[in-house]
Amino acid sequence: MEGPRSDENDSFGLDAGAEAADAHQRSAPRTSMFLQASILCMASGETHALRVRNISSGGLMAECAHDFATGDRVELDVRGVGKQAGQIAWTGHGKLGVSFDDPINPALARRPVKAEPVRVRHQAQGHSWRPGLRTR
Repeated sequence: MEGPRSDENDSFGLDAGAEAADAHQRSAPRTSMFLQASILCMASGETHALRVRNISSGGLMAECAHDFATGDRVELDVRGVGKQAGQIAWTGHGKLGVSFDDPINPALARRPVKAEPVRVRHQAQGHSWRPGLRTR
């Protein structure tokens, strides 16, 4: 019996070595989401909007209108996670993959945003009692 052909294992034109490295990098479970973030290209200093589609401890996949090159150094600002340095692992069809320099806790990105309590300051008026309230 013949072993699997190399073109059967070759997804999206990746060679066997790149596919093995890709599978290794994706060993962490991914959390699907739709989250707005920003990405800073370290070489140009430009910041762009990003829509995160899934995230794991080692990286993320996102949609971005800007074209990045594989290997570009970037800094992402993801709500809940904060700023995280990394590099572009792959690009194509308006999407990109980022490999983080240091692992993160992806659950932080799923936390609900807590609104700050609204603080109302009452301005002193001529009186401080409720209208219609009688005092004895």
